[in-house]
Amino acid sequence: MSPRLWLHSLFWRKTLDDLMAGMNAGKRRMINRDEIELAKAYKRRPMPKDIRYPREGEIYESIEDVTVTYMTSHHAPFTGGGKAVLPKGEQVRVYKPDNDRPDGVYCNPLRYDELHEQIVPAEERANEYYSNYYFSIDTITLNKSFRLVGGGPAGT
Repeated sequence: MSPRLWLHSLFWRKTLDDLMAGMNAGKRRMINRDEIELAKAYKRRPMPKDIRYPREGEIYESIEDVTVTYMTSHHAPFTGGGKAVLPKGEQVRVYKPDNDRPDGVYCNPLRYDELHEQIVPAEERANEYYSNYYFSIDTITLNKSFRLVGGGPAGT
């Protein structure tokens, strides 16, 4: 974070959800990159000092039924998604964290095909432009409702 942004981060009090709500309410027309970085830093502030941040390739297993956000990709400029329950014992692999202290990460389920119908509603799967699904899981949820079982950049 640049020194200028660091100074702004001391006084910043908005999340990405706050920024999006402002857009949806017509109070703003866009969200710039600096605002996104400030919102992410703000979200990380209350995280415990000893929290484990996920890394690309790591595999986590749910230790309880956990509600996650699923995202859908389409062969069009559109992304969908919603909430779904990932059953206890399911495993996910982390991919492409945006930094070394992410407030959340994208994950692919290891049992992708078996969970597909359970996660993504039939009407969305039937969309001619539908491509695939994945999860967006925040770091605190990964630490509380999952356990690290393997993986990592070297696949160990």
